[in-house]
Amino acid sequence: MTMNVNRVALFYPYVVNPVSTTREEFNACARRFADTYRRFPGDWPHRLYVVCCNGPLDQEARDTFAGLNVTFDTYDGQGWDIGCEQYMARKCVADFVIGMTARSYFHRRGWLKRFIEARNTFGMGLYGTTGSYEVAPHIRTAFYGVDTLLYVLYPHIIDSRQKGFYFESEDWSFTRFVSSLGYPCLMVTWDGCYAQGDWRKPANIFRSGDQSALLVFDRHSLIYERADPNVRVMLKSAADGTLAR
Repeated sequence: MTMNVNRVALFYPYVVNPVSTTREEFNACARRFADTYRRFPGDWPHRLYVVCCNGPLDQEARDTFAGLNVTFDTYDGQGWDIGCEQYMARKCVADFVIGMTARSYFHRRGWLKRFIEARNTFGMGLYGTTGSYEVAPHIRTAFYGVDTLLYVLYPHIIDSRQKGFYFESEDWSFTRFVSSLGYPCLMVTWDGCYAQGDWRKPANIFRSGDQSALLVFDRHSLIYERADPNVRVMLKSAADGTLAR
């Protein structure tokens, strides 16, 4: 019998002192996240953690998330968003944790309800809004959720950007780790839930069609949306795992 999750935690990595781009760019991303979070409710009980990365909580963060039921925390490690999420999963009290990039945002209400209902249907495992075959088959970490127990069992500490790539799709693949334990790794869209062999088959998913089946948008879905047709073909082929190397 599948046990439902009761305590759900979302981790938003708020970048205080960015390494690779400007502070204003990340401020704009945080404002977009907060604005779409307000406009498109998740429709499922949860706790939102805004985790200040590479710096302390500041007034900009307080202003950005004003009026929202937010728990602020800090992460001073070097693992970027993955390291932040791993740290918070070990610290907070939750049955199911959801990680994302700072560039995630919403476009339709009920995204969290759809996500958790999928988890409660199929049971303990790894769930993501996008699946890709680029480099290797993996649930993308742009927006993903997992039972906290599985996260804690994962044996590697992510404390650098390079190790974040190992975690997502390379040597230390979290998807492969969860699958090796016998648990599902499913892509969840508005229309269905898909196992690895079917991740690239539905219409309008990540880097395909108008991407309207995505529960959540991110930087790379936006890049695809804005790309010219030839670049779109290349990006889709990369996600499909058919791009010639």
